[in-house]
This record gives sequence, structure tokens and C-alpha cells, in this order.
Amino acid sequence: MSFFQQPTAYPHPSLAGGEESLTQRVERSTLSAKHVSTSRGGIRNVSTSGPKEEDCEPYQALARGQEAHWQVVERILFLYAKLNPGIGYVQGMNEVIGPLYYVFANTPSEWQEHAEADTFFCFTTLMSEIKDNFIKSLDDSACGIGAMMTRQMKLLKSVDPAVSDVLEKQQLSPQFFSFRWLTLLLSQEFQLPDVIRLWDSFLADTSRFDFLIFVSCAMIVVLRDRILEGDFAHNMKMLQNYPEDIGIHVVLQRAMDIREQHSSSVLPLA
Repeated sequence: MSFFQQPTAYPHPSLAGGEESLTQRVERSTLSAKHVSTSRGGIRNVSTSGPKEEDCEPYQALARGQEAHWQVVERILFLYAKLNPGIGYVQGMNEVIGPLYYVFANTPSEWQEHAEADTFFCFTTLMSEIKDNFIKSLDDSACGIGAMMTRQMKLLKSVDPAVSDVLEKQQLSPQFFSFRWLTLLLSQEFQLPDVIRLWDSFLADTSRFDFLIFVSCAMIVVLRDRILEGDFAHNMKMLQNYPEDIGIHVVLQRAMDIREQHSSSVLPLA
């Protein structure tokens, strides 16, 4: 997160002219909330309050004309939501855009100046492929996140029936952990350098989101011994906070092995 709090070397040109940033405009236009309560005597009290001080994010103020990397990301997401009103902004999109912007903003070349535009283009292109995961009405459809989780658990049962049975007996539904894995492309499960390494494999694969299912399955399989020995609370915590001692290359190699041996198990549902 510290990277995104730092000032970008290429703030939006409008800021140099003294215009308000998107963040400032949003804060200024935030409507105050009105709270109406009735006392025991039937007297109504109406109070108006703005955002609480403790709710404000502790970002260090930047000099006039500067903006932080997170504000650039905010502007991209705002523009995407405006151009795609059918989807809008859904919580988690910031996790998907983060690795893209980080890579472009750290490119050691003259192209770094175009990080915002490049990120917008790539994020829009990526979202065109995964947008169904962010549309709640499609959760239970053949193209929604529910179908992906079903395919993942079907694959797990084929690869390691014992682990699959333990998760079923403990009622560890994939919604508890796999929903986030698949929706956010594992962007919250590993450190950023490992996420970038993972995405190299995803985006270079012609069946990229099938490979995502293989990787998600491999993440469970490499924890086999711990899952078989653990109870519900232990396994829930472990799958929601993936162990840092599991190397990303171990997961990727296991995913490749699973794909070679069980590729037919992850075919789309009929």
C-alpha cells in the first residue's frame, strides 16, 4: 500500500492549473446524513452529521499540484464506472487494477508517463473477460462465479477425493474462500511480486481462466496434510489467509501437473 500513497511523477495536467482533483470534488459533494430519532416523550430529534474524522483515511497531504498513485487508480475506476453503467464499480475491482497499474508505473522507460492510459486500456480489456464475476445476477448462471466454483470443486474431487471429502464434511463451502480467489484472480492471496508472476502465467495462457481454476485447485492440494489434520476453524482460517510459506512456484508446478493429468475435469458445465 505504501507505493500507492506515494506521489506520482506524472500527475494529471489539470492539477497544475489549480483545478480540484476527483477526490476533492467527491468529498465536497458528499451529502450529510440526517438521523431522525424519537424520544419517549414523542419528541423528534433531527441531527445532521458529515463524515467522522476517524473514518478518514490517514493519507499524508501532498503539495499542491501533486497526486498519489491511489488517486490515479481512483480516476481510472471512476471513468470505467461511468463508461460501463451496467456494471459500475464493484468492490474488488481496485484489487484487480492494482497489479496492472503497479507494473506500468514502475516501467523504467519513457512509457512510464503513459501508465494511466495503459492501465485503463488493459483494465478495460481484462474486465471484458471477467466482468460476469462482478455481476451478482449472473452468479448462478453458466458464465458466473458460481459455475467457476463448481468446476473447481469438481476438479478437486477428481484430483484428491480425501481432501474434497474433508471440506464437504466440515461444510467448508467454496464461497468462504474460493469466491475471492476466482473473482480477484488471486490478487489478495499472495505478495504483489508473486501476484505479478501468477498473472504472467494466466495472461500468457490461451485458456487463462481455466488455468486459474487449476491454480486454485493446486493451492488446496499443496495444503493436503494440513487440511486432513485440521478442524473447521483451522482450515477456514488457513484457506482465507493463505500460508506465506508456500512458494508460488510450488503452486504453479502443481497446477501444471494437475492440468496434464486432469484437463477433462475442468471442462465447462453443460
